[in-house]
Amino acid sequence: MVIRSHSFMEAQSQPPQNHPSHEENASTVLKEEGTERCFKQLRTDSLSSYKIETQLSQNISNVILETTQPHHVDTSSIILSANQIINPLNDQSDIEKNLLIQAIHLNPKDSTSCCRLAESLKDDEIVQLLSGNIYTKKQLYIKAISLNASNVNLYYSLADCLKDHETITFLYGKKSYTKKQLYKMADQINTPPDTHPLKTLYINQLGVNPNHGDSYYHLGRYTNNHETIQLLNGESYTRKQLYIKAIDLSPNDERSYWDLAVCLKDDETAQLLNGESCTKKQLYIKIINISPYNLSLYYFLASCLKDDETAQLLNGKSYTKKQLYIKAICGDSDCEELYSDDGLLYYSLANCLKEGETIQLLSKKSYTKKQLYIQGLLCDPYDGDLYYSLANCLKEGEIAQLLNKKSYTKKQLYIKAAKCGAR
Repeated sequence: MVIRSHSFMEAQSQPPQNHPSHEENASTVLKEEGTERCFKQLRTDSLSSYKIETQLSQNISNVILETTQPHHVDTSSIILSANQIINPLNDQSDIEKNLLIQAIHLNPKDSTSCCRLAESLKDDEIVQLLSGNIYTKKQLYIKAISLNASNVNLYYSLADCLKDHETITFLYGKKSYTKKQLYKMADQINTPPDTHPLKTLYINQLGVNPNHGDSYYHLGRYTNNHETIQLLNGESYTRKQLYIKAIDLSPNDERSYWDLAVCLKDDETAQLLNGESCTKKQLYIKIINISPYNLSLYYFLASCLKDDETAQLLNGKSYTKKQLYIKAICGDSDCEELYSDDGLLYYSLANCLKEGETIQLLSKKSYTKKQLYIQGLLCDPYDGDLYYSLANCLKEGEIAQLLNKKSYTKKQLYIKAAKCGAR
């Protein structure tokens, strides 16, 4: 469970900023040709009176108008009235989705419409915009962030969609982010330097008890990577140094090791106060020693290794990169029903295999590179990278049958990958 910052809760309770009234903007919105087309599309033969038609047009106008405003508006009553006028049997959620799709078509740079549409989707649902582009719930949040990167709520919402092992890449970047990293990004955006009340609280607490490891850890969470914190005793700490101090005072608290590892680059080392130097890989090994049943740690450790590299845990066991991915998928079980439901793990393991190579999981069942991609698609049928990689495994004229019984040619897989947003 991730505990969000107190400031985020406060931000949610803040009253919305003043915005222009509907009357001031309605005439501008109604002049747009696209909006008029939206009205015509939503009118039906059952609208026999001018009064009802005017009411429907005004309701839809208000929805589109408020959707394009830079704050979250509850339009449930408006959508419900439009639903009742058009067809009492229609699903209200479908009406809302259609309105939001129209709003995005009229204003493609409106992040709020993208966010609202994402909120209306189920985790495994996809939606096609009028432009023809297909989006999942996650991809809509990513699009919304690209349009408004300062909206902290978008990072929290995107993180809530991710599984523990899953990563995403933003539209204009190459770096991948985990669920935990997205929460940290949101906290940093939500916490301007030197203004968060909890930062002062932890500094004051350390003035009373300078050996309170938990305060160093939490102070690190409210500090950015380029900031230096000065305590009441005059000592100064960077974010990494705060985590290192927390580790020294609470050596069995895995949180400080984890956050320190996230702060480090792949080739960077951190020197602990006991004199030991640790790379990102060595920090993950220490966390596994503290929490050996957290299978996600084996994935993160594997991601630090080269293809031919081996990691030795503190219990003396050695693992290759492939073995760590298998450990993350299976744990210590040979029961196939307990395999991970995270497609990223199968994708990562498949990428370690050469063409023609097979690998045996704990159930003693062997998988080729192609079969691992297919297994990954069973877990995540909207992962464009899995479709793309599977297509690369096929010869011309070969057909791949997925575990959901659907069959694809090489060309069809590339098309599917593009629609699902392969990187």
